[in-house]
Amino acid sequence: KLAIIAPTSLVFGVWDSRSTQVKQQRVFRANIRATNVREVSRSAQYTPATAYVDVGAISEDIEKKSGDESNLSQEGMVHALSTQTVGGVMLTGESKLVRTVNVNLEAIRALRGTVPSPTSVQTQPETGGEQRSAGTAESAQPIDGTEALQRYILGLALVAATHEPELNLREGCHLRFKDGATHSIKLIYRSKPGMEQELPEDVLSFAETAKSNFFKLAGIDEETMHRRDAVLETNIAERFLSYPQGDRDKIRKLGPITQATLDRFKALGNDPFKTVKDELKAMSKDLGKKPRKNAPPVKKIEAFRKVAELLDQLAENEALPEGVADLASELAKTAREHDNSHDALKHIEEEIKNYKKAQKESTPTGSNT
Repeated sequence: KLAIIAPTSLVFGVWDSRSTQVKQQRVFRANIRATNVREVSRSAQYTPATAYVDVGAISEDIEKKSGDESNLSQEGMVHALSTQTVGGVMLTGESKLVRTVNVNLEAIRALRGTVPSPTSVQTQPETGGEQRSAGTAESAQPIDGTEALQRYILGLALVAATHEPELNLREGCHLRFKDGATHSIKLIYRSKPGMEQELPEDVLSFAETAKSNFFKLAGIDEETMHRRDAVLETNIAERFLSYPQGDRDKIRKLGPITQATLDRFKALGNDPFKTVKDELKAMSKDLGKKPRKNAPPVKKIEAFRKVAELLDQLAENEALPEGVADLASELAKTAREHDNSHDALKHIEEEIKNYKKAQKESTPTGSNT
């Protein structure tokens, strides 16, 4: 799915720092390194348009603090001197400047792809092969989502590796290729010497074919990938941004930032135990009436199975208000371990009712939390 919407995230690496914390190793890396260089420093002077204090434009007692914390300095109204700061490096006759590009084939081999429904493909990570569900004669034909994905990412990485780079890196660092400079392409192995390697004559053609095959397998129209009519749903964005950071972090864990996700978060905040209460109500009918005083208690642990599962989900959901997870974990234990099902049912209902009462009492009047 990531390759369909953002394949360069697989090529250049990605870190989902705001939600799942997933990190994806980069496939392509390029760097320019210099050896035998001479370090240099630099100094700079900032001069304001006029000496505001000296000419009487600003009173002397206006300045608060000094140095970088001065309010006048922060607004560019006094002189500022910067001396002997880091100024980069300078090449000498003995210097060597080399650009190295690396395409990590092992990182590509680690990628796994699945074919979307209705083909019902199951990927086997150990071998990279796929098994399709039994059915029609067509479903018996093997479709390799992993190979299509790997070739697609390889094609993109090779295009990046063979593309002539922009060498105007920054002011004072405008590079050019050395006259007569040559390049070499090598396959580097884990446990044997590297060997010279020739790339396909037409890397771009290879990449185009790999892309088309990948899109065909994924059932995606290539033209739809441009998304030229994409629109930011400002009402959803503004509603999301109106929450404090802690709540935004919780919302992200519920899924994509959509209207449905925001509504779900609001519902969980209003009554996180609603689904549990609904299940308890349905389950009470199966339990029937409580036995008479001298009759043995009813013990139906299996009847609480769905309740226990719902409570487990609440206990693991970090997006819920404070106290919900601990209470849900405690009640799930009661649902699984008890000797009197009617008493267990009553205990769970009362604990949920007490939580709701405490929550209402702690909410300020007029709050829409």
